[in-house]
Amino acid sequence: MNQLRLAATAAVVAIVAALSGCSDGGGVVGVLQGSGAAAACAAPEVSVTPSTVVAGEATTLTATNLEATCNDQGEGPAAPATGVTVSMEAVDGSWGPTDVASLDAAADFTASATFLLPSDTLPGWVNVMLDGNQYVTFEVIAP
Repeated sequence: MNQLRLAATAAVVAIVAALSGCSDGGGVVGVLQGSGAAAACAAPEVSVTPSTVVAGEATTLTATNLEATCNDQGEGPAAPATGVTVSMEAVDGSWGPTDVASLDAAADFTASATFLLPSDTLPGWVNVMLDGNQYVTFEVIAP
């Protein structure tokens, strides 16, 4: 009986492992959200400079590891992501999300965009999202 349970458990583990690849065919959103499986594809990294921005002034977003698909299972070379929507929203939910840019990654899977915050942006913490997934937060202060 114990050998039967052990064999059944091993079979379930093998099936789960086989079904948990990182590429879901979902393009950029699939890569950004991930599938929860361990994979060789690095998750996107996003930064905002400066990390405290005065309303009405410019900020620069830089992103790395922007792959269109996660090809870590031998599917061929990965392609840079294109048409990645950058949006912002207030952490407290008082406004947004608002689209502010669209990114096309270079051959090295990096991209950046500089944009002006509207002068009437309310002070507070702001989430920055790529294709709807939150990656970084920065602070807006009054002029």
